[in-house]
Amino acid sequence: MSVEETALGMLDSLPRPEDVKRTLPRQQPMLLLSCFTMATLALVLVGGTLARYLIPFVAAGTAYLLYRRAPVTYVSFVWWLWFLICFLRRIVDYRSGFAETNPILAAPFLASLVCAPSLFRRPEIWRLRSSFPFVLAFASVLYGFGVGFLCIPKKILLMSALGWFSPLVFGFFVFSEFTYSDRREAYIKSLQTTFRWGVLIMGAYGVIQYVLAPGWDVLWMTETQMGSIGSPEPFSLRVFSTMNGPGALAFTLIAGLMLLLSQRGFLPLLASAAGCAALLLSSVRAAWGAFLLAILLLAFQEKKYVMRLVVAAVIIGACVGGAMVIEPVRETVQNRFLSFTDMQNDTSYQERQNGQEQMITYAVDEPFGTGLGTMEAEFAGKTSLGTRDSGFWEIALSLGWVAGSVYLAALALLAWNVWQPGFSRTTTEVIAACITIGLLSQLLLGSVMLGVTGSAIWMFAGIAMAPPDSANFAPGENKNGN
Repeated sequence: MSVEETALGMLDSLPRPEDVKRTLPRQQPMLLLSCFTMATLALVLVGGTLARYLIPFVAAGTAYLLYRRAPVTYVSFVWWLWFLICFLRRIVDYRSGFAETNPILAAPFLASLVCAPSLFRRPEIWRLRSSFPFVLAFASVLYGFGVGFLCIPKKILLMSALGWFSPLVFGFFVFSEFTYSDRREAYIKSLQTTFRWGVLIMGAYGVIQYVLAPGWDVLWMTETQMGSIGSPEPFSLRVFSTMNGPGALAFTLIAGLMLLLSQRGFLPLLASAAGCAALLLSSVRAAWGAFLLAILLLAFQEKKYVMRLVVAAVIIGACVGGAMVIEPVRETVQNRFLSFTDMQNDTSYQERQNGQEQMITYAVDEPFGTGLGTMEAEFAGKTSLGTRDSGFWEIALSLGWVAGSVYLAALALLAWNVWQPGFSRTTTEVIAACITIGLLSQLLLGSVMLGVTGSAIWMFAGIAMAPPDSANFAPGENKNGN
């Protein structure tokens, strides 16, 4: 019997979540969420420092109670925090005055980390071959944290560590939960509902934001001086909706739109239309490419979706054609699409190219890396490359050559595991694999392994590669053992 067979046998003998009374009557999670909502609204009305510091603690406390007693609702709650927390921060700033450092933004990170006990309570899962990317990633990030403790200011190190660790911890929790075959369906339905409504809300607000430029969004754009996302006025900004930037919004929408492809009905169709509109108005070319790649992978793997994808493409094309009638939209979209064929005159592309060349020198000078938070502490404004404009260089400079190579190997193994041939997969698992690879493909263009995008990568990878039905399969075997 192999080590993995032994591990899975031990896993199967563990008490199921329902045996240890981790689930609650349906009303109780809803009661918790209602209390959180009312407490948050009250804090927003109070505003100021009290709201900025208490909201993340209330969110983390609610997340912990849900994690302990209603894990399916907990996962959904974390995603709603990712969807809405930046918007909530802007409302508080609008009422109480802008604060450059705002602890409210820590809420989804803290909520993602409350499931950390699962790292130690399920040691058998670490023995599975499919858990190896998590092993490599945790080892390299722990190294980066140790080096950063010696080299990086502690405040920057702490904030950066939240961005690196939270996706890994949250992704491992979902991965471990999906080893319980009797809970998969509940998680899948919950995630579909969460992203369906999330895409609808983010997409619809994104269109409103583009047309009206609400005051709280204008204040945030003005104070942060982010010239790369346009002018703070109607029809002149790059949509970021309820999130902190066009990139975070666009990559999150990709995950949601892919999940919507497997759903039928008027609401998924409406959400898809709103999400595609916001994705287009975000003007994130990298996200457009990632979305196209994910769709092509899905069409290649699931032939039954080809016709549905064709119909979706026709509908999207019709929507884009209608939107292009509006002069500001036509000018914005045309300029972004034309930039694909004129890279030499594309300022953003040229700055990235120059920045990539400059980073080579720094990487040679620091073969051991300088720790998590290096980009903020050492390179903010130092090169033409932004601190989040290249995941590859952030990994190399933060973790060094060896640990960085280990982390990159973890991501490569992650991509291989989710797409590994020889396994039959459910539609949801195939879609999760397409999301993972689509987002990972943008590693050179952004730090996709961090924050909300990193959470999407590791969570959907966990869904795609979790061992099905607590059974071990040798390479080349499918779920039925054929």
